[in-house]
Amino acid sequence: MDEMCTRKHLMPIGAYAQETVAMEDDPEYSHLLRELADEARAYRNEEERLLCGDEVCLALADWSRDWRKEFEAYSLTCEMRDQGGERASEAAEANTEDE
Repeated sequence: MDEMCTRKHLMPIGAYAQETVAMEDDPEYSHLLRELADEARAYRNEEERLLCGDEVCLALADWSRDWRKEFEAYSLTCEMRDQGGERASEAAEANTEDE
C-alpha cells in the first residue's frame, strides 16, 4: 500500500537516530539525535492516526529539510570550507546565531 510509505520511512529514521546516540561523542549532536528520534516517532504516530482516518496535518517536507540541513555537513569526514575559507561547521554556527 503506497499510502503507508511515509510511515515505513519514519520507522527507520527514528530507530537509526536512537541507535546512533550511543556512538556519538559530541554531546550537542547526541542531543540532536535524541530529538530527531523523538520527533520521528511522534510523526510516525501522527501518520498512523492519519491512516486510521483521523484528520492530521503533517509538515514533513519542512521537518525533513531542516533535519537534513542540521546533519548534512557534520556527516562528512572532511572539513568543508566555503570560498572564504570558513569551515562548514563555523558557517552553520554563525547562521544559527543570526536567527
